[in-house]
Amino acid sequence: MEQQFEECVHLRNEYNHMLAYYNETNELLPHESHHVYDNFAPLDPVMEVNDSIICENLLAKETILVQKVIECTDLLLQSGHDVLSRLKIWKEKQVRGQIGYPFPKKDAELAAIDSEFGTLFDYISKLQELANELLIMLTQSMGTPENAQNSSIAQLNEINSQLNLLYQALLPQVLVVTNQPELVLITKRYMDTMEIRFLGAKKLGMELQSNMPSVHFKIITEELAKQITGENMVEEVGKIENTEGKFAANANQHMTVKFSKSKLISVERQADCSSKGCQKSKKEQKYVLFFYSDPLILKNFGRVNLWTLSLPVMVGVNVSQDCDLYATIFWQRAFGSIDYHGNIEDEPQSVTWPQLAEAIKYQFQSFTGATRCLTQLDTDYIAEKMFGPAPYNDPMRQGTFIERARFIKDYMNNVQFSCWDWFYSIMRLIKEEKILEFWNRGWLIGFISYDDATRVTVMSRLPTFLLRFSEGTKGALSIAGVVDTVTANGQRVERRSFHLSPMGIGDLQKMSLVETLQVNQDLHYLYPEVTKASILAHFVKTAPVSTTPSTRYWPAIKSESAVHRS
Repeated sequence: MEQQFEECVHLRNEYNHMLAYYNETNELLPHESHHVYDNFAPLDPVMEVNDSIICENLLAKETILVQKVIECTDLLLQSGHDVLSRLKIWKEKQVRGQIGYPFPKKDAELAAIDSEFGTLFDYISKLQELANELLIMLTQSMGTPENAQNSSIAQLNEINSQLNLLYQALLPQVLVVTNQPELVLITKRYMDTMEIRFLGAKKLGMELQSNMPSVHFKIITEELAKQITGENMVEEVGKIENTEGKFAANANQHMTVKFSKSKLISVERQADCSSKGCQKSKKEQKYVLFFYSDPLILKNFGRVNLWTLSLPVMVGVNVSQDCDLYATIFWQRAFGSIDYHGNIEDEPQSVTWPQLAEAIKYQFQSFTGATRCLTQLDTDYIAEKMFGPAPYNDPMRQGTFIERARFIKDYMNNVQFSCWDWFYSIMRLIKEEKILEFWNRGWLIGFISYDDATRVTVMSRLPTFLLRFSEGTKGALSIAGVVDTVTANGQRVERRSFHLSPMGIGDLQKMSLVETLQVNQDLHYLYPEVTKASILAHFVKTAPVSTTPSTRYWPAIKSESAVHRS
């Protein structure tokens, strides 16, 4: 872009010199030789030929110059289109990134976009100055054909119009929420630090302002967010403390404003929640944070008011609501649109199983902080719980569509909870009950059925046990294994399988999993052949286990036929 603009400037200088020479030559001629002013004056043929040649050269240079300015403008318009497309892609990555999708170059990509916004604003200003200068030259030039002059003026006016449209397309995008609010906001709690960046701020004269303007925010419904035009008044639906911040240059000289001490106090109910139907909508009501600046004085714009919107969030009053609230926002982040004013649905109501499986994998790792990812076998197991065995002609379920309601709301077979309820409770179990170390080291298989757990332990060479997630109880861990009855000389007489009662969060708070393994003398080898002693030794190094006998009731080992399948 710089080279093309320099060519424009070079041509402008040449044209300016030619125009000055042409005007000066005409002014130095005797009065009677000025055929422009006196149509009846006698004409000198030599002078007329020279005058005609100069005029033709001037017109040719003018045509080349205007064409070069048009080319430069077209290039700038294409650059503007490209950078807006890249910003949209960046925002889409940010949406997915909130549930764990990788976004490794988040800061670098936005820094490049920020720089390009500045370049665009800079060259829009320069090209407009050049176009306006040429318009003045053309209106003051003498002798050029009127039709050619009018054509150039029309082209330059069109250039100014196109540049103004580019300005208007870029300006609403300059405020970007770089640090989004957390997915679920809880009332009476402080919010995570949020950050707004002003793209291209320096080129718009922001660094020259001694008293930096403030940015404020309020909470509104998603429905209202879709109706905002920038002109209408925006009414908040909740109360938040500390909602003001000032622009400042950060360590990287980017113009930003941070909100680090904001606290959501309350939100207003959107309907009469006495009915059952309202409770359903309450769980799905999404909110948006509306950020808006004090009036700004920007270069080439004058006084403006800027605003932007956060991604949708859910609001709850305590963590007991998290499962339902996260369900709504998970689906939106995984499959929704960031276009508040588009004509498409915010989120599809059904997706293919491979799409959902991918989202589940990333959400699991992001939510739990696990270093061990879900495998294909893990997601196949989850799919089988919802659909049953995979079709013979579609083993990867590429053609299997799953509706949002089936995943989030509908109960699975033989249980009173949905697949999301079951999956979310497992994530909470791993994250909050310090089972994460077992999972990361591969000591917790987790996603294996009752029957498969029985089969692999019965077939093991040694008396083995394994750790799995209960199928019949949400957020619970079960131990499956076998006990061998042996004779005095070490000969195995009988192998008996067992499944211990599922241990939920409450159980594990009374006695940890490490303590459970330690006190049970019938557990020897973790599948496939990891000694229990080595597992306990690992945890003794990191956090010594108390040797004081626990008062927690230890469920007796029961045979497979004596326990409810879970």
